[in-house]
Amino acid sequence: MKALWNALGPVWAWPVVIALASAIGLVTALLGDGPWDWVSWLCLGSVTGACVWLGWGRGR
Repeated sequence: MKALWNALGPVWAWPVVIALASAIGLVTALLGDGPWDWVSWLCLGSVTGACVWLGWGRGR
């Protein structure tokens, strides 16, 4: 199991985190109200921020 993590962990760790944040943000935006709106904004905003940050970093 450790060998598998050493092989795949560095490649897939951040994509999995971004996918989970996107899924949590979308589900809470659709099903929740009140405080759940803040959770959805936080999750989806962090995904957007990460994409913008990485996009600007790649262009330099």
